[in-house]
Amino acid sequence: MLDYSIVIPTYRGAQTIDFLFQQIKVEMKKMNFTFEVIFVFDNGDMNCWQKINQLKSQYPDLIRGVFLEKNYGQHCANIKGFEMANAKFIITMDEDLQHSPADFIKLINKQKETKCDVVYGALQNIQRNIFRNLSSKSFNFFLGFLISNFNSNYSAFRLIKKEIADEIYRENHSKIFIDASIAKKTNLIEIVAIAQLPDATNKTSYSFSKLLRHGFNIIFWNTKFSFLAKKPEAIVVKKLI
Repeated sequence: MLDYSIVIPTYRGAQTIDFLFQQIKVEMKKMNFTFEVIFVFDNGDMNCWQKINQLKSQYPDLIRGVFLEKNYGQHCANIKGFEMANAKFIITMDEDLQHSPADFIKLINKQKETKCDVVYGALQNIQRNIFRNLSSKSFNFFLGFLISNFNSNYSAFRLIKKEIADEIYRENHSKIFIDASIAKKTNLIEIVAIAQLPDATNKTSYSFSKLLRHGFNIIFWNTKFSFLAKKPEAIVVKKLI
């Protein structure tokens, strides 16, 4: 069994994932860990999928690719990566270079020190406008009332034990919110501080309307109100490489 599976949802990462993979390779080999990188293509820019195929041909033993049938969103992409993972631990991160593989060691050391199930890399210098910061803090505070054990320092940069990730991916529905699922499955959660790097794509996949829908989905499918909603669709994979 491998030491670490790094799961990276991709949408428009054609210009970043090659560089990101090289950084990951350097850091993991420096620490002498066995690893794999799982790129989950969330049905975005096809140039990104082509780049994943190129990397797979260059590093067939280190890279795996998942092509989702449609654009489900980052959380759904992650759980399909969980399903494919062959390591004791899973690390999730974004494609836009805002998370540095050099910070893997912080997550890894914290897990080894505490034997926890999940470690979040909490961003310390988040670059957002005032409205986005205020709305995000307010929403996270609200979620704390709706989800027992919810950690408001959650982020897309996380280390998760495979056993916890396995329980999450079995939920397999298109409205999943990983961090609500984590809160329901374990209270062994730790936080480490990391710096947010500049977004290399200088773009966001989340418009105001998408953020609004995301918030709605979290509340009605991942909290005590979930009984009010119909069961959402399953996440479907189109292709594996």
